Amino acid sequence: MQTNKFNFLLVGVLCALSLVGCMEKDLYEAPKEKTADNYFGFTTSSSCTVDLNYGLNYQVVFELYSENPLSEDTDGNIIKTKEEPVYRGATDKKGIFNDFISIPSYLTELYLYSDYLGTVSPIQLQIVNGKVSFDQKAFIQSKRNAKSTSRGVTENGYKYPEGFKVLGDWSVIGCPTYLSSTPTEIDGQLLYNIREVFIKPGGSAAMEDHYPEYIADNVNIEINIKKPTEIGLVMLNSTGTKQNTVGYFTYPTNQKPTEADQITPIIAYPRISTAVCNSSSTAGSMYTGDRVELKYWDGTKFVDEFPAGVSIAWFLIESSFNQKTSEVLNNKRTFYSIRNLNKSKEHRTIALKNKSGEVVAFGMEDATNFEPTDNTRKGNFGDAVFYLDFSDGSSIETGGVEELPRCTYREHTYFL
Repeated sequence: MQTNKFNFLLVGVLCALSLVGCMEKDLYEAPKEKTADNYFGFTTSSSCTVDLNYGLNYQVVFELYSENPLSEDTDGNIIKTKEEPVYRGATDKKGIFNDFISIPSYLTELYLYSDYLGTVSPIQLQIVNGKVSFDQKAFIQSKRNAKSTSRGVTENGYKYPEGFKVLGDWSVIGCPTYLSSTPTEIDGQLLYNIREVFIKPGGSAAMEDHYPEYIADNVNIEINIKKPTEIGLVMLNSTGTKQNTVGYFTYPTNQKPTEADQITPIIAYPRISTAVCNSSSTAGSMYTGDRVELKYWDGTKFVDEFPAGVSIAWFLIESSFNQKTSEVLNNKRTFYSIRNLNKSKEHRTIALKNKSGEVVAFGMEDATNFEPTDNTRKGNFGDAVFYLDFSDGSSIETGGVEELPRCTYREHTYFL
C-alpha cells in the first residue's frame, strides 16, 4: 500500500508540563537546567551519566523522576504527580542526549518520562556504576521479540464474540500478529496538532472546556468513501488503563445503521494498552506507530480496497481483553462512533481532518463514571487515538468534519 508522503515540521523544546494551549517558544532552545539542590534542598548529590537515544529525527523534551510520575486514580484515569523532576532537559535534533547531571546520591533508579508522541514513557532505569541508559529502538525490539514468541493461541484458535470478524491472530498479550511492516510517514505539524487536542496524562480531562466545537450536537464524524482506497490504521496513543478492544465496521453511505445488530464488527486491535503506568512490565504494550492494514468485508471475504459508496465507522469494547485467557469478551459496554448506537446517544468519538479535508485522526472515550448520564463531554477522548492513512487521500468526503487546530511547529521529518 502506498502511504501518504508528508514532510515533518517540528517545534523543538515543548515544556513537558505545559499541556494546554499551543506553544510558540523556540523549541530548539534547551531549558534551563536545575540541580539536585534546587529540587531537593540538600547538597548530598552525585554525578550521573545519562545516555538516551529515542531513535527519532527530532528534539524531545524529557524529565527524570525519583519515582514513577504517573499513577491511576480510583476512576481508572492516568494522572501525573505534582512532584518536581530530578532533572528536566532536551535531546538534540536526532533524539539523542548524553551528559552528566547531578542527582541525590541515595537514588538507585530513575524514571524517564516524556509526553511527546513517539516516546515510550515512563521507563524505569537502574543506575549502574553512575550511569543510566535507554535506547528506545532496542527496548521496543525486545518487547517485539517477546511478543512474537509468546503465542497464547494457535492459528484460528483465538476466541472472540459471536458475530464479529477478525483480521488475524494475536499473541497472549493481545498484540496482533498481522501488524504491518509498512512505515508510516506523518507530517510533524499534523502530529503536533493531534497531540494538542487529545490531552496527555496529567492534563485537563474535559474536552468541553478546550474544544467544545468538536463535541457539538451537529458535528460530523462520518468517513464516506467516494473512490476506492486502501486504509491503514496507525496507533498513536492511549491514556486509558482499561484493556479495551478497538475495531471498525462499514455500511452503505446514506444508510446509517440504527441498531447494533445491523453491522458486522471487525476487530482491528484486540487490546489497546500502552501500559503507561508500568512500562517495565513483561507484558509489554502497544506503541506509537503500530499499524494495521484494514480490510473491507464484502459479505463473503476480505478485500484490500474499500469500494466507493460505503462509509467506515468505529467501535470500542470496554475492558474486553482477558489477560488470563487472551480472548476478547463482550460482557461489558460497546461504544460506537455513531451516536444513535450508544445507549444514551452520547459522543464517544471525535474525528478530525487536516487542511486538505482528509480525515487523519480520531479519538475515543471509554469512561462510564460521568454524571449524570454518561456526559462524555467531560472526557478527553484520548483512550484510543489513531491516525488514518489512505492510499488515495482524495477518496473520501468529509463535509462537516471539524479541522484540527494549528500550532506553531518547526520543520523535520518524522517516521513511525
